[in-house]
Amino acid sequence: MLVFAMADDSARPGTENPMREGMNQAVQDMIAFTKKLIEMHISDEKLWFRNLLIGILNSTLQNYRSVEIGIAKMPPLASWGVRNLLELCVITIYVLRSEVDALAFKDDFLADLKEFWDAIKESSEFVHKALVAQMRDFATDQSEPLRSVKPMKWKRAALT
Repeated sequence: MLVFAMADDSARPGTENPMREGMNQAVQDMIAFTKKLIEMHISDEKLWFRNLLIGILNSTLQNYRSVEIGIAKMPPLASWGVRNLLELCVITIYVLRSEVDALAFKDDFLADLKEFWDAIKESSEFVHKALVAQMRDFATDQSEPLRSVKPMKWKRAALT
């Protein structure tokens, strides 16, 4: 329904749309609430939960904007944004249901994050080894040393 309401606005420019006005108000309310959360002083042990809520709100705003842009210019972007908004809705309901669920989400998130960085590390090690091998091959294929390129001399720029 949201998608059709936004598409309707572009079809009839200059017309008022209560759905659009409501969405704009919701976005402004989310921005204001995010600012309040950022300024809120809380204990160190609950800081992670505040940061989680801020992350959910920021992601929601970002994906909502993706939907808006996607509808006008790139439907796959809109589809991806809607998919992400659905996932954020499920996550939000889960973490707000109880403290136990929020802590379980935190633990799962940290485990996923560790797996992600382990995969990045593994990938970069593989890419590095492949790059070094290519550089060795390149160096052994050269008939003469690469000395024809003179090193660049750097001049200090005058600050005015």
